[in-house]
Formats: sequence, C-alpha cells, structure tokens
Amino acid sequence: MNPSEDFEDISRAETQQKLLISILKASPDGARSVTLDELSKGKTKSNISRALGELEEKGYVENERAESSSKRSRGFWLTKKAIKWLRSAGKDTSKYVRPHLLSDDIRVVPLLGHAAAGNPISTDSFAPDEVEEYVPLPSRNIPIGQVYMLQIRGDSMIGDHILNGDQVIVVPYFGKPKGNGEIVVALVDGDATVKHLEIKGGRYHLEPSNPEHLARIEDPENVHIQGRVIGLLRVSRDGL
Repeated sequence: MNPSEDFEDISRAETQQKLLISILKASPDGARSVTLDELSKGKTKSNISRALGELEEKGYVENERAESSSKRSRGFWLTKKAIKWLRSAGKDTSKYVRPHLLSDDIRVVPLLGHAAAGNPISTDSFAPDEVEEYVPLPSRNIPIGQVYMLQIRGDSMIGDHILNGDQVIVVPYFGKPKGNGEIVVALVDGDATVKHLEIKGGRYHLEPSNPEHLARIEDPENVHIQGRVIGLLRVSRDGL
C-alpha cells in the first residue's frame, strides 16, 4: 500500500506521505485526532488542507467534524489503510488505538499475525511485540484476562468452519493441556499451527478437521501449546 500509487504527481504523493507520518508522530497512540493547525505549522495551510482532502478521498484519513452547523474540521484520524502503509514504511503503529472505539461494551484485542491451518509457518510472523492492529470486539464475548487474535492460513480446519483468512480468538494456555480434542495454537519446532489436540499414549496428536490433511504426532517435548481457540471473526470476502 503506497499513497504514491494513488496520485500521479510524485511531489504531492511525498507531501501526503509526510502528512501520514506527521499525524502518527503527533499522536502515536491515537489518543486524539490531529488538527489542521498542528499539521500546518511552518507550511501553507491551503496546501496542507488540499493534501488532507486528497488523503481522505483515497481512504488514508478520516476527518472528524464538529457537530455544530458549521461542520468545521476538528482533526484527522489515521485509517487502517494508512496504518498498513506506515507499517510498511517501518513506522511503529502498534499503539495506535482510536479511543472513540473504546467503551465498557467494546474491548480491543491485538491481532498478532498469522498461524497455519495446514502446514506450520514460522512464529516470527506473530511475535507478541509485533501487533499488526487492534480489533474491537464486544466485551461480553471476551473472557477476562489476556486474549489475542491470529489470522488463519490454510484449509486444514474447514471441518470446524475455520477458513483461510479467518481471524481466530485465542486465550493463552497455562499449565498442562487437557488434550481432549480442544482446538489449540501449537508450536512445533518453532512453527505455529492450529489443530485439535489429542493426547494418546503420552504423545501429542495434532488433528486436522479436513480429511485431506494428515494428523501430526509429536513427543510433548517438541510441542508448546500457546493457546486455546475460543472463537473466530470472519470478514466478508467481497468486502461488503
């Protein structure tokens, strides 16, 4: 994702990219929207206003407006599209959570990256200190305590209606796993996978729910059960 792809004029694209960085620097945790006056310091306000308008039109910022009849601009928020570009540009966006999403009824849960539902993939893609974004979820559906989310890659769990691209909600596992068929996030030789866990004869059986995939049988010392899957979030494939 790159704002320069949305605009033919390179110099205008550079201005817009700098504005995205400035908004993040002004409020790295998203605690408040950033005003036009702040972004215009030392610059021509009309040029900055035009650039912000173009960014808003392309979906990189949202304009917070006052509820008065004047509809005067109060400030600007970064969108997910902007966060994605900033992350690709090497900026730390892990703390950017817009406070108006928060309430007693809403809880934001960190999306830490990907986990395989198929062949395991490296845990480097979902290190806990590399939050990709925060996802607002209804508090009534989330247990008290630490919770995180992972995005699924693969089709080995389609029998449980866990599809490629779904985001699963995970509670960290503490202590010895039950091994009664619950769906877990398992690390095997440093790679992560989502499977049913059965403990048989002292060995861990990581069972898929797609008959086209084979179970993986491991000694317990080769497996670390990171968490238990308690739910999932599915985004419409057509974006509607």
